[in-house]
Amino acid sequence: MINTSEFWKREVLEIEERNEEKKDIDIVFYGSSSIRMWYTLSDDFSDYKLLNHGFGGSKLKDAIYFYDRLIKPYNPRLVVCYSGTNNIQSMKNIFIMPDMFLSNLKNYIKNI
Repeated sequence: MINTSEFWKREVLEIEERNEEKKDIDIVFYGSSSIRMWYTLSDDFSDYKLLNHGFGGSKLKDAIYFYDRLIKPYNPRLVVCYSGTNNIQSMKNIFIMPDMFLSNLKNYIKNI
């Protein structure tokens, strides 16, 4: 079985290449397909310099894994992260999900 973070490397590389020259970013929108497919994002936040770093189907652990590549280099003033719904969708035993989710969330916040 492929590690999901390995699965996203190609899409993450495309995001990096698309935005490598961008500087002075106000907001990075980050997370799963809900972010990636927010097609009016630039219009909705036209007063801000922003980046859409959504990669569809990703889970919170993927957001944590790629933080150093997709958030940190841009030093944004604000990060909007929408992640976790794919965690819930893929869980076989929903009763262990809250603890796992909380642990992942704490790791994510610690990185910020």
